[in-house]
Amino acid sequence: MHASVFRETPQRADGCPKRSSIAKLAWHAIDGHNVIMARKLRKVIAREKPDVVNTSNLSCLSVNLWRVAHAAGLPVAHTARDYYLMCPSATMLSKNESCERQCTLCACLASHKRTASRQVDIAIGVSRFVLQKHLDNGFFAKASSTNVIGDCYLPEPSSTSNANARASNDSVRLGMLGRISPEKGIELLIDELLADCSLDWTLTIGGTGELGYVHSLTSRYADPRVRFVGHVDALAFLSDIDVLVVPSKSNEPFGRVIVEAYALGIPVVGANTGGIPR
Repeated sequence: MHASVFRETPQRADGCPKRSSIAKLAWHAIDGHNVIMARKLRKVIAREKPDVVNTSNLSCLSVNLWRVAHAAGLPVAHTARDYYLMCPSATMLSKNESCERQCTLCACLASHKRTASRQVDIAIGVSRFVLQKHLDNGFFAKASSTNVIGDCYLPEPSSTSNANARASNDSVRLGMLGRISPEKGIELLIDELLADCSLDWTLTIGGTGELGYVHSLTSRYADPRVRFVGHVDALAFLSDIDVLVVPSKSNEPFGRVIVEAYALGIPVVGANTGGIPR
């Protein structure tokens, strides 16, 4: 059997197979008006008789759920945790750069979601940035309240944490944790570290990404101070570094790993983009 007989399925940066144009159109049609999920929600409402419907990630469910809840006379609260309502990919990225505004195609595809969002009574954001982005683009026009999550679950500090147990003359243990992709600023961080000879550091990068991209990074940065460790236990990883670095070039909706680091008393150096400083 010869490898040349097979063609590798094209992949996106997140490692998922790329869809054809026809498949994408079909997906948007289903995702925008998912009657199957709407029917299921009607049954849930009839059975459970809730006082309020709270939605978050509506991918594969569709904004039809808001219409069903509204028709049943139930108030709707929605938590915006990404850019799904504004961008089909939910990332608002183009060529690994953040889109500062909706492109024409995204605005067209999102128009029915913007209209449907008028049935949301309370709009919540995981950060002020991501919520304001939606409000500025006409979403949740009739919401009586818009809020930002002010607290969140924080893991208990590990009893074996050794984040502060290093000797003063050791290298500073820097860590970066999350999906490995170009917009995360990994190359920017490593280039800056390698360019400054006055620093004594090590950098451990935890997480996974598209295999070709990860391989290109490990080949390009074959420096003993830089380690790619793949999928890790977040708590164990954070407990073994001195400083967490979050150098994202994109407008992150919210840096969850930041609050996880804070819960362990680990300082964070973060980019001044998106929801990271907010």
